[in-house]
Parts: sequence; structure tokens; C-alpha cells
Amino acid sequence: MSWYTFSGFADEIDVDLNVQMDVLESIGIRYLEPRGCGGKNVSLLTEEEAKEIKKGWDKRGFRVSAVGSPVGKVKLDVPLEDDLQVFRRVLKTAEIFDTKYIRVFTCLVPEDEPAVKFRDRALSRMQAYVDAAKGHDVILLHENEGGYIYGRAPEQCLDIFESIGSDKLRATFDAGNFSYAGYDALKAYHMLKEHVEYIHIKDAKSDMTIVPPGMGDTDYPAILRELRDSGRNYFLSMEPHLSAFEGLADIDGSGIQLSPDGNKPEKFKLAHKAICDILKAI
Repeated sequence: MSWYTFSGFADEIDVDLNVQMDVLESIGIRYLEPRGCGGKNVSLLTEEEAKEIKKGWDKRGFRVSAVGSPVGKVKLDVPLEDDLQVFRRVLKTAEIFDTKYIRVFTCLVPEDEPAVKFRDRALSRMQAYVDAAKGHDVILLHENEGGYIYGRAPEQCLDIFESIGSDKLRATFDAGNFSYAGYDALKAYHMLKEHVEYIHIKDAKSDMTIVPPGMGDTDYPAILRELRDSGRNYFLSMEPHLSAFEGLADIDGSGIQLSPDGNKPEKFKLAHKAICDILKAI
């Protein structure tokens, strides 16, 4: 039995949900991590819209690995109640999509000030998400971000998990984001492995160039071997970021510059083939 199951951010393929499913099906992927749904951010979906989208996935035999929400990727001056209102809507969407995982972030912090200055406020907001999730059958997956959030550096991520100390909060480990931000992704994994629940697949160089898996600074063979040998099962969710896609402008704080040129489905397939080649070789 395989230790991994592929999923992916299908909005990087096309805005059309049927095209997304066609491409995923062609490479044997039956799960997706919805972020943009028909051009609308998943956090903005009404219950009726979410149910209608779910019907389309069900008809084609697709399931949701996690809700790729933007919850937490906000400036600290955004009122908490406004943020929680969005989060409550995402909780309902996760229920409709029949997934136990919701991606979250810690807050955006100014680039010209030490992140530690905003630690307490960031952790307080994360605690509020965890508290709001009580009574719901969900696990919040904190993603390390390449942009300026509290939760960019491996040490900051560890601080979040140890300080919150809840089984409601686990890690989405994005090795490419660590590489993008100039950190050693393998060392980051060693620091965070007890908290890792879910994997995003992208690769990058420390000069902030996004590249196919295996072509950046990320030691994917070593990381994947350790994940395999952990004895656990993981979703490997493709988030290759190899070309611009509809909704990219709404990913605040990323700082990522992507080429609009090229065939997006083919770039998604290229990234998938690259990680499959590494998996075969380990």
C-alpha cells in the first residue's frame, strides 16, 4: 500500500472546474484542494454554491483532501471578528466538502520589522481559530508561507505548535516555501516532523525563483524518504506555482512573481511528473 495520495490546487490548471477534473483524471489524481472555485475564492462560497460544486465533484468521483483557505493571511489590524466570520463560513464549507482539513496561516507582518515583535498577537489570533474549531470534526493545517507572516521561519512554526499545544492544529509542510524564503527545507522538516500532517509540493530557489520539484534548493529525495519511512500516510498536494493563474493576485503576502506564459495544464503535469520521478527513484 502506498504511503501517499496525490491531491492538488486545481485552480492552477484552469478556472473551469470541468477542465480541472479532466486534467487531474488524466494523471490519476482523484483528490483536490480547492482554493479558487470557478474564479471565486473558496472562503467566499455560499452554502448553496459549495453544495453545487460538491455535486459536480461527486458525479466525477473526486474528493476533497483539504480546504485551501486563506484564513489567517491577514494584517493584524483586521478586526478579529471579521476574520472569524470568514473562518466560520470555511468551517461550513469543509463540512459540505466532506473533509476534515482546513488550511490556515498566521498573520501578515511588516517586512521591515522583526517578526518576533508581533508574536503574541499572531498566536492570540491562531488560538482564536483553534477555539472556534472546537466542536467541529476538523484539523487546522498551518502552512509555512514564503512571504512575510509569523510562521515563515521554521523556528516560528515550531513556536506556534508548541505554544498552542492543540491536536486541532497540525502542520502543512511546504518545503518549497521554506526554500523560497531562504531556509533549509530538510532541516525545517527535522525540526517540525512531529507536527507534520499534510504536504504541499512545490520547489524554489532562494533567489525566489519557482521551479519544478527537484530543480530548486529543496532536497526532495531526502524529505520524501523520511516521510515514507515515518510509517504514516500523507496527502501530497501539488501547488507548483509554475505559471500565473486566476486568483493569484488574491494570495496576499506571497511576493511570488509568476510567468503568464505557457500552458497551465501542461505545467501542472510537468510538476507532477517531476515529483513522481523523484518518488520512483527513492
